[in-house]
Amino acid sequence: MSEGCIHLKEWAEDPSMPVTYTVQTSTFALHLGKGLCLENITCFFCGGNSWPTDKADQKMCACGVLAKAANDPDVAIEYNAEFRQFRLWTDGRYVVMYYCPSCGGRLADSVLRVRRPIDAEATRIADKIRNAQSLQEVITALGEPDERGGPIVSDFCPVNVKGTLIYRSLSPDIVLEVRELENGQLLCGYFQPYSDSSGRWRGNW
Repeated sequence: MSEGCIHLKEWAEDPSMPVTYTVQTSTFALHLGKGLCLENITCFFCGGNSWPTDKADQKMCACGVLAKAANDPDVAIEYNAEFRQFRLWTDGRYVVMYYCPSCGGRLADSVLRVRRPIDAEATRIADKIRNAQSLQEVITALGEPDERGGPIVSDFCPVNVKGTLIYRSLSPDIVLEVRELENGQLLCGYFQPYSDSSGRWRGNW
């Protein structure tokens, strides 16, 4: 486990999570039921990076362990085709798996929370805040937001949100949402409306 990862340690201390820690070997294990246990695992949420990332040099998972587990109804892993995510279910909730706990590779089909903006307009905005380290630095670069949000405490995300900035006036086609996490990391979401009349939003984190 990388020093940047805090999730496995927290999960091992949570009796509702199927993660255990072995002191003698300083390793974590994932217990999936039906006698299936993955030893010496990589963090399946962050891959040891503190937060999911889409760095180009990351190796991809090729072992097939999760795909096999998701096909077993007695194992607490499912594959959600709509969101292209592997999910670990426990105690009535789930954690999205962005990395394979067995081989440590990034899951090719997962929709990562941190993604590169996919169009020129989002890229133009992203360039202005690329080096920002806090919400205040984002405000310095972009000006006052259209909306601010307070702290978010989530049962599903191991790192809580300190605050959120929402910009709707930077572009007629994009809404920018910037979140600062308690570990100091910034997450940027670039959202566009669907082409239909549903009123829903789609986005890239």
